[in-house]
Amino acid sequence: MKKTDEKALEGIIKTITFHNQETGFSVLKIETPDALNPSLFSMDTHLVTATGSIMDPQKGERVTLTGTVEDHPKFGPQFQFTHYVKDRPVTKEGMIDYLSSDLFKGVGPATAEVIMDALGDEALKKIRETPEVLTPLKIPAKVKKTLPEQLETHAQYEHIRVALFKYGLTVKMVKSLLQAYGDQALDQVEKNPYRLIQDVKGVGFERADLIASNMGIAKDDPRRLDALLIVMFDQETFRRGHTHIDADALLNAVHARLKDDTDAFEVPDLKAHLDKAITRGLLSVDGVWLTRPIYLEAETFIAEKIHALNEVVPPEIPDFNTRIEDYQASNAITLTEEQTAAIEGAIKHAVYMISGGPGTGKTTIIKGILSVLQSHYEQADIALLAPTGKAAKRIEEATDFNASTFHRFLKIRQDMFKPPEKVRQKVIIIDEISMVDTVLFYTLLRALKSVRLILVGDDAQLPSVSPGQVFKDLLATDLKRTHLTTIHRQAAGSKIIQMAQMIRESHVDLHAFDASGDLLLKPLREPAFFDALSRMIQYYLDAGYSLSDVSVIIPVYAGKHGIDAVNTYIQTHFNPAPLKTLKNRPFKAGDKVLQLVNDYDHDVMNGDQGIIQTIERDHLVVQFDEKTVAYEGAKLDELRLAYAMSVHKSQGSGYPVVIMPIFKSFQHMLTQPLIYTALTRAIDACVIAGDLALFERAATITPAPRNTQLTVKMTDATPQLTPYDFLDN
Repeated sequence: MKKTDEKALEGIIKTITFHNQETGFSVLKIETPDALNPSLFSMDTHLVTATGSIMDPQKGERVTLTGTVEDHPKFGPQFQFTHYVKDRPVTKEGMIDYLSSDLFKGVGPATAEVIMDALGDEALKKIRETPEVLTPLKIPAKVKKTLPEQLETHAQYEHIRVALFKYGLTVKMVKSLLQAYGDQALDQVEKNPYRLIQDVKGVGFERADLIASNMGIAKDDPRRLDALLIVMFDQETFRRGHTHIDADALLNAVHARLKDDTDAFEVPDLKAHLDKAITRGLLSVDGVWLTRPIYLEAETFIAEKIHALNEVVPPEIPDFNTRIEDYQASNAITLTEEQTAAIEGAIKHAVYMISGGPGTGKTTIIKGILSVLQSHYEQADIALLAPTGKAAKRIEEATDFNASTFHRFLKIRQDMFKPPEKVRQKVIIIDEISMVDTVLFYTLLRALKSVRLILVGDDAQLPSVSPGQVFKDLLATDLKRTHLTTIHRQAAGSKIIQMAQMIRESHVDLHAFDASGDLLLKPLREPAFFDALSRMIQYYLDAGYSLSDVSVIIPVYAGKHGIDAVNTYIQTHFNPAPLKTLKNRPFKAGDKVLQLVNDYDHDVMNGDQGIIQTIERDHLVVQFDEKTVAYEGAKLDELRLAYAMSVHKSQGSGYPVVIMPIFKSFQHMLTQPLIYTALTRAIDACVIAGDLALFERAATITPAPRNTQLTVKMTDATPQLTPYDFLDN
């Protein structure tokens, strides 16, 4: 077939000759007033045969198709389209929402209503074609000047945006949908609004349910029940860190969520629907447990891959003892037998684990491993990874070896389930491995061929935020490892490290600590907290620390003494810069802020911390180490003040001064790994203030175990790889 140049065909669907519901492939007769290459068509040129994929075509719909004219050997001339746009009627309310969204600066709901009242349903087209129609309207002069240009900028997908705003989606959500689905975004939403829960950040079940209700979708619709099964599964697993849960627990959670519905749902009915969902692959059965297919795949693959890597005998590195002596001499240190054994184990085994608390020399060991390996490998053959940007920066500064986050190393963008490209490195060293969740570790392993894999972490810290406990599960296997117990001389005098050791052993003796040193224990009643906080911060400022050096670590966001209230207090009392409000959010130049989501475009990841450099009328600029990023509009929601932060957000980072409030309003969150992780963020000084008896008690509280199956799968695993997996790139 001979192709012509790509063209646009506008018309009305007159006949649907064929339509495949699953693939969308259709053969349509399009009635168009304009002839399209009439010399190619022997039929009436106002009725064109068009073929391509389109969702739910309807007779009478007006469409715009983009494609090429093809001379089919059997059926003759056809218009084969690759993209389509459906014209849909819009409401005045939808148009007002669209015009007053963040897409159009300076246009609020009142201005949008004036425009719509004056210009009617064809308002947008009139403004684009004849901007002068705005001249007589009582709206801001700047809007009259800029709106036509802004409309032209957003002309593509305009009708889709208008319709989606009508359903209550935000600009950010619509942008995400258009990036994912392009001109099929509206079709996808109308086909199943519950898919927004998985596809668009910020859309939960309630919002998707409201959209579905507006579309007339019934409460007992299978799409709704499917979505609720997944939502409740994710809620249970993310809250507790499980990868697997009991099926009855899931059904009871779904039943409780539906109890207020007009239509009653009994557990047996939900069980029948769950069975269908499992048959269709939405959820999986793993032994006696229920899991998501991604977790089943991830844990199975991790077990098989680790087993396969561990079977490979790594190349021997000659003169190991000489290399160790050189390392000690060049760094003016003397390694303990424990440290030397850890380095030797990492060199001799393809998979090796090193665990230990603060002061046990983990960083010294990583430096030693790197020193020995670089005598055999090129630097480019070795990758040093950490889960967060802050953790990567810390280990890079400590080792003087380039470190990267998982996301940067693997070039991960939105989709972690898409296999990354294979990496060429022959050695992977991971620091802070306790923070790594199941899916992230799985994503890394899929990119590796035959490598030395060295895992380093503190097994007493909190596990990952997301489901799984990779480090703990692997430590429960027979993989080779060294557990570091010796506190080194330079750390032995630290009361912070002494307290950390007590917490690890589940016994805190507050009487063992006097008022001197790097750890201060301060009894404090809640009403006196803010006055005491002011004095503490001022003390460290007077001692030469900056405000960004001091971090208040708190386990909860809400409440009188939660993260949000403390952030506002510190900003108000210790940052003298003028307060400026952007999108109803108060900021000051010099504020310490935290990135809340992964921003792949600017290479700023969830948990990265920066300082606001400047604030303009409609945007602000944040400095993150060596890079600056501008924030405006909906993007401002990605930032949170970071004078105070959660324990999880602080993990992987170190701060010169840490202040830990401990009050009864936090007690439901206080556990041994939580207070241990918070304490060990402190580098120079830590103040524990509040109910000290509660702190003592927290050291004895171990959280409920996470339900994962990686250790079981490691026991049962056999290699599932071929020799081709170990060929060089």
